[in-house]
Amino acid sequence: KDVRKQILQHATFSSSPIGDEPCLTIGGAAGVGKTRLVFETLDKSPASASLVVYAADEQEARSVATAIVNTPSQIAILVADECTPFTRNFLNENLRGHLGRLRVICLDNTGERLAALSSQIWLSADSLKNTEAILKANFAEVPADRRQQYAHLDRKSVV
Repeated sequence: KDVRKQILQHATFSSSPIGDEPCLTIGGAAGVGKTRLVFETLDKSPASASLVVYAADEQEARSVATAIVNTPSQIAILVADECTPFTRNFLNENLRGHLGRLRVICLDNTGERLAALSSQIWLSADSLKNTEAILKANFAEVPADRRQQYAHLDRKSVV
């Protein structure tokens, strides 16, 4: 299934989240484009436009999730960066009763997959040809052959 479709399904409150868990994990090496992929995907969804909250690390993610849970009128899609398997497990266990108003997308650089968790997507440097797309979007004025050379160098350092 397309990664973007899975992200959108997970963030859509009128449907069941991926794996029937509050957290969808997007994992991969640093620099592969996890954060950009998630935000660009959510940005294209009118339903999620005003619901996205970003937490820079797992401690902030726990605090934000707790605040949302304790405010029954709030609905949110929490993007939790630097989210370890321990915190994903904590969030899944503590947010399960709030699927109707809180979904979490965890970004993970550790590479540690949870065996029992079906809601995990792992990106590689080649999985979305992401590096080339990012370079093209941000550096359109740089000739295509140079962008390809930079992408090739990035793949060697990421893989």
